[in-house]
Amino acid sequence: MSFHAPSDAEIREIVTNAPFFEWPTFDHMPLNCFDLTAATITFPGDISQSRVEDRPIYADYKININDLNTCPKEDAVFECEIWNEESTTVPWFFGRMKWTCLIDAGEFVLHQGVFRLAVAAMRFQNIEGVSDLTNIKQLKHALFSLVTEQIKNGDFQPIHEDTLYVKVINDRPWVISRSLDQDNNPIYRAVTAIDFQTVIFIPAALGNSWFRDEIVPEEVEQKHMASFWDFLAHIHLNYTREEDLVVGSIIREAPGQAEKIDDLPEW
Repeated sequence: MSFHAPSDAEIREIVTNAPFFEWPTFDHMPLNCFDLTAATITFPGDISQSRVEDRPIYADYKININDLNTCPKEDAVFECEIWNEESTTVPWFFGRMKWTCLIDAGEFVLHQGVFRLAVAAMRFQNIEGVSDLTNIKQLKHALFSLVTEQIKNGDFQPIHEDTLYVKVINDRPWVISRSLDQDNNPIYRAVTAIDFQTVIFIPAALGNSWFRDEIVPEEVEQKHMASFWDFLAHIHLNYTREEDLVVGSIIREAPGQAEKIDDLPEW
């Protein structure tokens, strides 16, 4: 059977008209459990490779977010300081992961859109007007302060504070910022309060979502974002300590997984 590679025009039509995109099932990914002392956080994803590659900057699976001595201060790889007492942010990095969105186009499958993100706990400090991150207005201001600082380093294009918005997932409010990198790829920052001074922090980048040097259309971006909202829905905070709590990354099997089809063409 001959395979007809789709043209750019055909890809535009397929991606635009697809009712939804698909992505890997988070319930079947490894489950990562971190004991923060004040709470327990669990989230899905294979973070094992990143924790080996970038080991010096990553926090242990059992830490105390009220004890800054448990937070790495130096990046040995790049030989730079991660934070100090005057910093506005103190990050405990847990790991990096990625997934790809897929579009079933009949005779082939489009690999369209790759989310790359990290998961961390982060303390905000030394920010005027920010004393309680459970207050949504203060949480927005704290995130905007972080984004503004990263913009100074040329990471992505400027934003205005009033463009930050709240997304409620499983009754938990997340504050979201969105910008574009220098190639017009969307960049997101998502935070939700753990307590009055610490948040879950998710920096995410969406690549290969559209055509080079073009801004992804909103209706296409929202279909990609459905996978990001699904990921956030799989992040859980538990403030009640379980006696048999097991920290670490737990491998989970995919029950009833369909047989792999080797001759399915990809694009």
